[in-house]
Amino acid sequence: MKLNDERGTVSFLGLCMMMTVLTLGMGLVYAAKRQQDMIGGNLWETRLSLAADGALDAVAGEILRDSAATESNLPLGSEICLRESAQNNIEVKVYARRTSQGIFLLSLAESRGVVRRAGMHKRRQAYLIKGADGKYEWGGFLP
Repeated sequence: MKLNDERGTVSFLGLCMMMTVLTLGMGLVYAAKRQQDMIGGNLWETRLSLAADGALDAVAGEILRDSAATESNLPLGSEICLRESAQNNIEVKVYARRTSQGIFLLSLAESRGVVRRAGMHKRRQAYLIKGADGKYEWGGFLP
């Protein structure tokens, strides 16, 4: 009879050890999944930042090359969308507002479509300063 009691104890301890290992394994899988989600979020955030910076840089380059055309298309105090594009589930818009001292640029990049992180967006701002000769100069990024 003593043998039966020991078998029950061994079975119970084996079951407890199996549940412990199973719980640790599930925790490991959960931690790996969370880290993968964080990496994916950082990847999309980087893509959005690069898209916003690239569009802002392209528009600023066009303005710096042809200041006269920009002034005729952008009345003082008005705000217009200079560029709008969508590519790889990222929609980018660049807005410009002309002031007496220069041009304020705002670039918005937003994820669209079937992307897991739909609704995530990045915003980038810059300023072009009007020089004494009437041409614009890069004023830098704004926070």
